[in-house]
Amino acid sequence: MDEKLKSAMRESFRRISNPVSADGYRLAKEDIAGLSGLGLFAGETTYTPVTIGEAKRIVDELAGEYSKSKVDGYLNDAQSRVLEAIIRPFGLAKVLFEDKEGGNVTTVNNARQGCYAREEDRYHDNDYRTSRYRTAANEIKEARTVDDEIHYGEDPSDLYETNESSWLTDSYSGRETHPDSADVDHIFATKRYHEEGGFMQSREKRRDFGADKENLAPTHQAANRSLGDQDKHEWQEKQARDGSGRSQKEAHGHDNRRVNAAVRRGEKTAERHLPTSTEKAAYYSERIAKTGCAEGAKMGLQQAMGVFLLELARAMWSETRDALANGIATDASQSTAGALAQRLRRVGERVLSKWKEVAVAFKDGAISGFLSNLVTTLVNMFLKTAKNAVRIIREGFSSLLRGFKFIVAPPEGLSKAEAYHEAGKFIAGGVAVSLGILAEEAVDKAVATIPVIGQFAPYLTPVLVGVAVGLGTAFLCYLWDKLDLFGAEEQRRHEFIVESLQTEKECARQAADSAFSERGRLIGEGKDIAAHIEQLDEEIRLLLAAG
Repeated sequence: MDEKLKSAMRESFRRISNPVSADGYRLAKEDIAGLSGLGLFAGETTYTPVTIGEAKRIVDELAGEYSKSKVDGYLNDAQSRVLEAIIRPFGLAKVLFEDKEGGNVTTVNNARQGCYAREEDRYHDNDYRTSRYRTAANEIKEARTVDDEIHYGEDPSDLYETNESSWLTDSYSGRETHPDSADVDHIFATKRYHEEGGFMQSREKRRDFGADKENLAPTHQAANRSLGDQDKHEWQEKQARDGSGRSQKEAHGHDNRRVNAAVRRGEKTAERHLPTSTEKAAYYSERIAKTGCAEGAKMGLQQAMGVFLLELARAMWSETRDALANGIATDASQSTAGALAQRLRRVGERVLSKWKEVAVAFKDGAISGFLSNLVTTLVNMFLKTAKNAVRIIREGFSSLLRGFKFIVAPPEGLSKAEAYHEAGKFIAGGVAVSLGILAEEAVDKAVATIPVIGQFAPYLTPVLVGVAVGLGTAFLCYLWDKLDLFGAEEQRRHEFIVESLQTEKECARQAADSAFSERGRLIGEGKDIAAHIEQLDEEIRLLLAAG
């Protein structure tokens, strides 16, 4: 009901209730007639229909309100994401993880490239060239032959003045050489054997292979030391270092028939000693389980501490802002120390109230850490990962797992389209973190070049990159909302408009109820006053008749 109309009605009833003269009665009766003319005593109600244009204007206004609320949400979300990025992937991760090239489990692929997860996995020549090898080598040197008349000393023309029985046959050339000028070569190189799986074995098994005479062959020192751990066929094609322009094969007189026969023998010996497929599977399973549990515990701790520190930062900021706005002590009788203690208690209570979220974060982080370690190992069986790639897999897998969890078990009340939409945001966050990890090294180098500030680069870089990642994540989420592949945003906008209209309808209904209640009260008062006036009129008429 219009406020001006209410005011007029109240003034009319005041005059009706307090007539002070005959004119007062006349005015009061006119007021009653006027109010009756408005339909207040007859219960009439008038409704004004809403046009299509007005309806569209209302919907557009509500859509604008929704967009404004989304912008406010993006700003708050950006603040949270910046804090989360600084605390988790670029803060706690640096403390908890020691990322290394190739991951945490040595694979054959990585070993071939000289990349080992543990120091004990690395190739050490003395693991194979033990006293047992030396004993076997001496026994081979003692097996003398005098079948050939060609002697091969330090120089092909150099004939040692020694008994012919002291010469032995070179396994690769067929020539004879003096034992003092001979080495006993591992046909299948121990370094190659180690890379193909020897790193998985105990030192005892490595010693067994190193001393197996089936893989040992006497040859001239010059050839053997030039050959080293190289593939024999590839080495033969290389140019000799004597400046003659000849190949190594020509310079050392190697016979392919002898070399090929020796190589086949060495490969069979290595195959007999190398881990079987079952043994390799057992090795990988054990190493993945051990490192996975360790990585899972670290990732779980990172996620749990992230929730804890994030809530602590929010609570501290909330209390600080309130203290700046309203003063440290809200009660004049309270001391500063007491007020600070009270605020700290509130911060503690707020943080402790998140214990369930902390527990869930630890569980999800532990699963994510274990699985990301598994994925990293599988990748390194085919492709060696850089140190940053290991971080990207770990952090990216965490985002993927959170998104997958949203799809499989969405929160109550969330539609499938909304679940897919929110999962996309987790992936967007993973993309932003991955880009931040790739850029971190460049940012660190750039900050390090700044005078004075450069010495703080290890502390400033995580903050700068964290801020960039947080803002980038918020921006990607904004673009994802605009793209709206699953129609979730359109659904939310529609629900917001419908809910707003329902709210306005409810408010209008309550206002109408209040107005009708007020009208009923006024009507009741008006009728009472009208009856009172009629009674006064009758009394006045009787008085006039008696007079």
